[in-house]
Amino acid sequence: MNPDVAATDALLAVAGLGAGLASLRGGIPQRMAGVGLALVGLAAVAGTFRYGGVQGLEGVHTDISALAAFVGVPVAGLSLAAGQLAQPWSRWLVWATGLVPLLAALGADLPATATVLGAVGMVAALVVCASQRRWGGAIGALLVMVAGLVIVGDWTFLGLERLAWFHVVLAVAIGLLGRTNRALSASGG
Repeated sequence: MNPDVAATDALLAVAGLGAGLASLRGGIPQRMAGVGLALVGLAAVAGTFRYGGVQGLEGVHTDISALAAFVGVPVAGLSLAAGQLAQPWSRWLVWATGLVPLLAALGADLPATATVLGAVGMVAALVVCASQRRWGGAIGALLVMVAGLVIVGDWTFLGLERLAWFHVVLAVAIGLLGRTNRALSASGG
């Protein structure tokens, strides 16, 4: 049982599921981005219970987290980018988003595949959001990459261990991406 990690995972769950639910009224790219963000939220729900002391959830949490990393993060990034681009670029990104689960399933080195797919999705979101001056989305994409690539190792800062900080940074990132996605839904793309 780790109450700090459970609490920060609960924060991430609220951000991810909230972003996913708020995306239901958008177009196809916004709904796809919402599904990706909601997958991160579902993994965090499982983590909240796991780190809150519920026995037997390690495998479930690990599997849902892998799905969020391999599919959710890349789909969210690519779909968020596609929702801001004019045809035919948006059509290409939507098709690329559909290939993400296939590429993830074929990956031999799954952690490396997840890192590459997630980075591709978030770099696409970062570049397109920055070019469209949607700074919340750009910062959110950058924070996802910081969480995945920088917040590593075994350390504690201000009384919270690394995993809790990972959850906090990712929750802020997912919140910013979700806010940008909702704005795109409201503006029609």
